[in-house]
Amino acid sequence: MFGFLTSLILVIFLTFILFLFLRIVLSKGWFKPWLKGNLAILFLGLLVSFVLTGIDLLTYSENNNGKQLALIKVRKQENQVFHLDMVYQDKTIDSFKVLGDQWQLDAQLIIWGGWFETLGFNAVHRFERISGRYFSVDDELNKERSVYALSKKEALIDVWAILHQNDWLPGVDAQYGAGVYVPMLDGAIYAVYMRNNTLLTKPLNSVAERAIYQK
Repeated sequence: MFGFLTSLILVIFLTFILFLFLRIVLSKGWFKPWLKGNLAILFLGLLVSFVLTGIDLLTYSENNNGKQLALIKVRKQENQVFHLDMVYQDKTIDSFKVLGDQWQLDAQLIIWGGWFETLGFNAVHRFERISGRYFSVDDELNKERSVYALSKKEALIDVWAILHQNDWLPGVDAQYGAGVYVPMLDGAIYAVYMRNNTLLTKPLNSVAERAIYQK
């Protein structure tokens, strides 16, 4: 999840916005009705926007450069039909029926730079989907496909989409991280990790090594 320092900065900022909102609403004096109403609406809108932004950002996890983020365990059910268990860092498990000969994991990345990085904002990711693919182009065109969404929360504000559509914004970059397609073989176990903000897969047993290196 987001780091402690990042969360603290967001809380302080939201508290400041709330303080300004309450000060305007509760203040007295001449000329205030119209100005107070509009400024109050403005600050309330900012407060709601930042709260929703924070809620969406909490669905991301720090990239933890080089550290394992998830495990993928493969079990064959029948020809070109596999059962995949995805084990996250917190030990929760998602299971999927993946069709084809290979699997792929995709993620959305938010990479902070400039002052954001100085303030302690670390690059973060959110796993978005896992899918299957066939070796044969003919199979790929004609057989049933499988793809599953991994992001379960429907946020009112999608920070990644906003940043991706406005890539001119300084100090932040929204990227789509797609790992390579990895062969599925009964009993294979893979580790998923980030290195230099790139999604990578590593075989953890001899079966996975055989699948990748065709031993």
